[in-house]
Amino acid sequence: MKKNLFLFSLLLIFSVACTPITKSDNISLYAELDYQTMIKKVKTPEEVAWYLQNYLHYQNDNVRRSFKYVHKRKCGICAEYAFSAAALLSDNNYPPLILHVLLGNSPDNIQVTHALYVYQDNVTRRWGSLGQQRENILPKFKTLKEMCLYFNDQKFYSQKIVAYKLHNISRFNFIDGEDKEIYKFWSSGKKIILANTEKNLNN
Repeated sequence: MKKNLFLFSLLLIFSVACTPITKSDNISLYAELDYQTMIKKVKTPEEVAWYLQNYLHYQNDNVRRSFKYVHKRKCGICAEYAFSAAALLSDNNYPPLILHVLLGNSPDNIQVTHALYVYQDNVTRRWGSLGQQRENILPKFKTLKEMCLYFNDQKFYSQKIVAYKLHNISRFNFIDGEDKEIYKFWSSGKKIILANTEKNLNN
């Protein structure tokens, strides 16, 4: 009896790992799948959005961990949501692009920073985003500036986006690296001031 139950459990886990994410999925079974299996299971941005919305929950502890740790803990901050999206699509020809936005009253008075994963549709080349629930948007933006202005218009955040950076984190081990390694990219890249006339500033 115990042997049959064990075999049934293995079969159930295997079937979950080999089928795409759907709304009928038993989310609790994801905890029994390791991070590598989840990466193989997820194929599309829509499936990533489902995973982020239903499996993870937000927990602000100011630590940026790679996907291996986020999947195990089932929680994370905005950057960890972004790393998770990048990891889940890493074997599906989507580059690991993180949009780092700065929120405040002016570019010189930054109050808060925020991160989300962004990607381009392979056909239309329009931008979409993945992150916390409201940020899971199918590709419809011609530029990242247009995306940021949309977020401001819809009042996504308590303060407006005043500047943004785009990071390709392919040189960092965001899938199963250690905490300290993925801190490095935040201070790099060009900051784009969000105004009527864009201006590039080197950090």
